[in-house]
Amino acid sequence: MTDSLALKLEGSIKRPWVDELQKAWSASAGTSPRKPVEVDLAGVSFIDATGRDLLLQMQQASTVLVGASPFLRYVLDGNAGKPRKSNRN
Repeated sequence: MTDSLALKLEGSIKRPWVDELQKAWSASAGTSPRKPVEVDLAGVSFIDATGRDLLLQMQQASTVLVGASPFLRYVLDGNAGKPRKSNRN
């Protein structure tokens, strides 16, 4: 028996799939409010702004995000869209 509920995501997290993820997450969290929800992102290859916003909302609500690629971690950490510092003098 596990101490958490797990959602495994694959492919893209973008409209209309963001709405479906929202529904699945809400249903999972509602089935056992004392069990944390864990979301496996290892199979996710793309995320748009709405998907990023939902994952951040989930994370703020104590959902554990695991298996994110370096790219996804970069996007979730809020670095996407910011100019990179140049090493040139």
